[in-house]
Amino acid sequence: MPDGAPMRCGSTITTTYTAQYRDYLGRIASTRCRPLLADLIKQPEYAANLAEGNSGFLRTNAAFSRRMKFAYERWVWVHKRLK
Repeated sequence: MPDGAPMRCGSTITTTYTAQYRDYLGRIASTRCRPLLADLIKQPEYAANLAEGNSGFLRTNAAFSRRMKFAYERWVWVHKRLK
């Protein structure tokens, strides 16, 4: 949870924390992910794909690496692999 508080299953506390978590994820998506995607589609090689209606390039390693580069420059995000 964003505030670090534990959740209890089967109670109204869970519902409250679920709503708070959903709001937290929404804020991250709108304040962090949307600008990253906007910067990515401004690049000429990706803008042409998007103009053709092709969004499959968003799943490529090259696009991911470029987004992570932008994210590091803005917010010092780093890609961590699962162990």
